[in-house]
Amino acid sequence: MMLRASTGEVLATYAVGSNPSALVVNDPYIWVANSGSNNVMMLRASKGEVLATYAVGSNPSALVVNDPYIWVANSGSNNVMMLRASTGEVLATYAVGSNPSALVVNGTRLWVVNSGSNNVMLLK
Repeated sequence: MMLRASTGEVLATYAVGSNPSALVVNDPYIWVANSGSNNVMMLRASKGEVLATYAVGSNPSALVVNDPYIWVANSGSNNVMMLRASTGEVLATYAVGSNPSALVVNGTRLWVVNSGSNNVMLLK
């Protein structure tokens, strides 16, 4: 659902996969992690048109975009995947702690919150 920030007015509602769990905007696209569908979708932000759907691990719970890559935390698989945003090709999969639930990119470093392990990790 897209809202006007100043008023809360609903501007658009777009259909996505089962149990959407994370959203990130990378104009002109939006990316949605669907934990029930075990996939990530790329939509055109202006129209909600689904441009691509990429299979990922179990229960994707967090996303971050660092062009030309998209990083996905899979809480059910206890890993983080790096995908090429243009093709969905899995470039790397990294084992992390239990139940990764948040991601932050800082330059060339990726921070991962492992809520089941009560820690944060730094991937380089």
